[in-house]
Amino acid sequence: MSNMGKPQKVVNTEWSFSNNTPLISVCIPLYNGEEKIAKSLQSVLKQTFTNFEIVVVDDGSTDQSRFIVTSMMKEDARIRLIIHEKNFGRPYARNTCLRECRGQYIAFLDADDTWNCDFLKHMLHALNETAEASACFCAYLRLSVASNTRRLCKPVISDDMVRQMLSGCNFHPTLAMLARKNAFDEIGYFDTNLKRGQDRDWLLRFFAAGKKSVTINNQLAKYNFNSQRKVTLQELKERTAFSSKYKERTSFFSKYSVLYRKYGLYFYLKHKSHHYLSLAFLCFSSGRFIIGTACFLVSFVYHPYECARNLVSQVVEQSNSH
Repeated sequence: MSNMGKPQKVVNTEWSFSNNTPLISVCIPLYNGEEKIAKSLQSVLKQTFTNFEIVVVDDGSTDQSRFIVTSMMKEDARIRLIIHEKNFGRPYARNTCLRECRGQYIAFLDADDTWNCDFLKHMLHALNETAEASACFCAYLRLSVASNTRRLCKPVISDDMVRQMLSGCNFHPTLAMLARKNAFDEIGYFDTNLKRGQDRDWLLRFFAAGKKSVTINNQLAKYNFNSQRKVTLQELKERTAFSSKYKERTSFFSKYSVLYRKYGLYFYLKHKSHHYLSLAFLCFSSGRFIIGTACFLVSFVYHPYECARNLVSQVVEQSNSH
């Protein structure tokens, strides 16, 4: 089993689960989520399928998050809490969950997202109906409070998922996935050397390994997109690969350069365009208009058609929400 992304030390492990082995482990990484963690936990506890455990990894929170979880543990013995002594980052927290969980199936939920009450029931049923599948993906509702938009996102279906992901298409987020635990044992855990895109990286390894999946077009999850988050100059430096250390050690594009060469320059340029356009929107929402404009121009240079298509899609989405 891979030990990728193991924190230096994990302290204060609290156990409150019975001796019965759960079928599904729900992994929740938590960092300063006191405002929303209770709602996320309730969406799991209200599942119609009940044979599960919830493994919450508090990744060095400095607010009241862990105390809210501890309080809810007293009401439901299926909740477990593991506490990191400091903040290592979301992929580390997810990897801790994977090492500590006991279920045959794994689901992930961030502390500000929620599931419909039948999420586990439908996902498990679909996965078990397709024996060769290692994961199941469903449609989800993408919510942005800042721009007041709601968008239904359905799973991507393709005969070549590696090609789709290399082109920068919207991938399956972990909150809309149920996977067999042995898939992680075989492929490895989340790559903590990557500063960004650990979800996409794991899914690309999943599909590149020849793993099969099944999809559900029903909307079973809600993803709260934090478009109000302020981007820092250090993050901009890392995400634009201006730092040679970042480019060599932590860039998604550098890691998969062999695959990009295999599939062709077109997919590299298309993904780069998508990457810089997303960064441009993040800069605009943070008030960094000059850098945002520069990122937009870089996106256009990489792939004019892809840049224009995504820009029009964003404008249409905004207009339809009002």
